[in-house]
Amino acid sequence: MDINYEIVNNKVCKFEEIIKRNKRMLKNGTYNYTSWTIYVGVMNKSISGNWFKDNLDNFTSIDELIMFQCKQIDDDWFDNDPLPDDLVGFTIVKSNQVGSKEKVGSATIYKRGKNLNKSNRTNAFTQAISEANKKYIDRIDKDSDLIKPMLAKGDAILAENALDVITELTNQNKYNFSIQYKYDGVRCLVKVSKNKSVKYSRNLKKIILSDEIDQALKLFYNAAHKFAGDEFLIDGEIYHHDMKLSEINGYISRHATNEKRMLKYYIFDIVPINQDIDPDYESRIILRDSIFKFAMENLTGNDLKLISHYLINVENFDWTEPEMILMKYNAALQNGYEGLMMKLLNSPYLPDSRDAMFKLKHLFSEEFTITGFKDGVGKHKGLVIFICRATRETVIKAIEFLRRKNPTFDIDIDKAMLRKTFGVFSVAPNWSDEERKKMFVKFRKREDNGYTHFENNYQGKLFTVEFQDYSDKLVPIRPKGKAIQFDRNY
Repeated sequence: MDINYEIVNNKVCKFEEIIKRNKRMLKNGTYNYTSWTIYVGVMNKSISGNWFKDNLDNFTSIDELIMFQCKQIDDDWFDNDPLPDDLVGFTIVKSNQVGSKEKVGSATIYKRGKNLNKSNRTNAFTQAISEANKKYIDRIDKDSDLIKPMLAKGDAILAENALDVITELTNQNKYNFSIQYKYDGVRCLVKVSKNKSVKYSRNLKKIILSDEIDQALKLFYNAAHKFAGDEFLIDGEIYHHDMKLSEINGYISRHATNEKRMLKYYIFDIVPINQDIDPDYESRIILRDSIFKFAMENLTGNDLKLISHYLINVENFDWTEPEMILMKYNAALQNGYEGLMMKLLNSPYLPDSRDAMFKLKHLFSEEFTITGFKDGVGKHKGLVIFICRATRETVIKAIEFLRRKNPTFDIDIDKAMLRKTFGVFSVAPNWSDEERKKMFVKFRKREDNGYTHFENNYQGKLFTVEFQDYSDKLVPIRPKGKAIQFDRNY
């Protein structure tokens, strides 16, 4: 679990204060702000949950009020050792308009933990911490005015269609765009104000970055405030060119590890917030370059090393001719990138919109052997699913592709092909639900020669499948069945 609190006087766990601007503007053109803080502690079970709000006027601050009843925290409690029988865990929330009197509600009492006889057990104290953390994350996600990321339009494209797609995009948008590499990493946005920053994903979930990236960002903020004002949004991606997305996701979710320290933050946009005019992308490119230039020229020693190593200013390319873009696109794929992003130069940052950014991403199309079928699950129950296996040809192509990102990647193809489970995956045929339901029944019926309809007509046939990437097990990621080659067996 991410640690979002500090331990005060070894008696209370105080979570980070969340300040939210109220939506309604006041007549004088300003806004009110609401402060929200949740606390966790341990107290005598004889104390009522209403005691805190009933005794608020007898103390000078909420912190003093809460710590008056809290017991000293025993370190063993964090290891989920049971609390003494006369103690309970509790959470309590302070919420008030900034500048007005602080208020608390009733405390929520936790008499015992969960999963008491299991390895993931909690006690009354750690269960209270877990519940408080959920409320904190919910509050961050829902109530902190986080800005949703700008999204990209476009489906993955086959190689033979790439030039047509690029030509159509350039004609539609009058050659008014700039291009960046598309990275296969984890989207990360940072909303920055004078005294606070919040790092979150495209789904508005909080992200815990490595200490090194955090330190680099704090140095970067000082430079950014000089150009972008008091509040701004950083949009980028946590990425490492030699790691797959699944690895990056895994390392981000962990606490400090050597692998997490290898990750870098690729910054492709910086957006000033609450200004009279929303700057277009062309202006934001200049802004981003200016901030990086200022930081590099004014930092020295370890500070300069931190920023130059962990924060990457994503390069923009101003090629607009379709043939040149196609060359850059093919070069990006060859060098292990996901493709290209095309962004309109005259557009402001459009949160949760796909109108100003377009992605060019490769779509694979290969033939695999149909080896069996099975029933679907969930909404696909009763609908046939094909079981397919990689051919030697597709394995060779997969290895060639994966070596673009990891030149040392290799397997013994002959040994691998001898394993029955190697290269096996499931994919739905490109049929209607009604047809899939009918064929699931028909496949199992015996025909005059004693074999099933599936064995006589489908088993061993080549199946054209479109997909977006290869896994490290050399099978398609997000496959879609397209066409069965009835005249060809493998």
